[in-house]
Amino acid sequence: MRVLSKSRFKLGLECPNKLYYTGKKDYANKKNENPFLEALAKGGFQVEELARLYYPGGHLLEGEDWDYVKHWKQTKELLKKENVIIYEAAFLVDGLFIRTDILVKKGNIIELIEVKSKSYEPENEYIFLGKRGGMDSKWKPYLFDVAFQKHVMQLCFPEWEIKSFILMADKSKKASIDGINQLFRITKSSDNRTGVTVLAKSKDELGNPILGKLDITDIVTGIEGGKYAYANGITFIDAIQDYRETYINDEYMNSSTSYSACNKCEFITSEEDKKQGLKSGFVECFEKQKKWNYKDFEKTNLFDIRGIHWRKSAELFENKLIFAENLK
Repeated sequence: MRVLSKSRFKLGLECPNKLYYTGKKDYANKKNENPFLEALAKGGFQVEELARLYYPGGHLLEGEDWDYVKHWKQTKELLKKENVIIYEAAFLVDGLFIRTDILVKKGNIIELIEVKSKSYEPENEYIFLGKRGGMDSKWKPYLFDVAFQKHVMQLCFPEWEIKSFILMADKSKKASIDGINQLFRITKSSDNRTGVTVLAKSKDELGNPILGKLDITDIVTGIEGGKYAYANGITFIDAIQDYRETYINDEYMNSSTSYSACNKCEFITSEEDKKQGLKSGFVECFEKQKKWNYKDFEKTNLFDIRGIHWRKSAELFENKLIFAENLK
């Protein structure tokens, strides 16, 4: 079964063409071998375990994400309870699939809680939205991620009243005990999967609370209603429909290349990748859209040049001044 998950939805927001290359073993993917991203993921696992202690008594749905139907059935069974807390609750509908970090159900009132290994200053009233009401670009991927989760949940249960939150470290809070991170030890299983062993039995062992919960319900509603668009200008609902059809049908969307997206493309081959016979999604995009040939790929271009402000690079790219030989 091919479904548009929340991670694939976020990937599509970066560049819809990536939906064609993701998960294919014959294409290079730099994110699969990035130690920095792996370190971030490990930190995220620790914060998730800490967050669960803030919401004790929950039911954890374990297992591989790809077992969509199994997790959805388990979730539906738990949701028959009037009041319940679920970690990694799953929702599957119309080719869309999500898992939530923490879900708190009290009747038809639902708290969707997204846990982030980031931090915030509570006195800053412009964390997510600027003074003029525009969305902070750094937070866009996370806010659209939560909106996608809420959208899928609402499709499954139209009668629910869903409130959305982000839970993360509060910079104004000071830990009252030392070495909290040592209570959440990173482990490796026999099949080399990362996990966390939790030594604390309850949040009482952690001293003062250090996580804060921010209500983003209104922002999520704005995203769903089209008030906030992503960088490519596509509306939220249209993005879901387009990305779902593209991914499920395993199609190449042929979305326009851009400096901002292509400069961060992970589907590009290193010399070692080429030796292993891996293909480059980056190369295929430029062959299809820019009609580049092998000589063009050998030329110095904007992606090779450092020291130019990214806004200027984007402007040059849009004006088709991509190669160094065209720059004066």
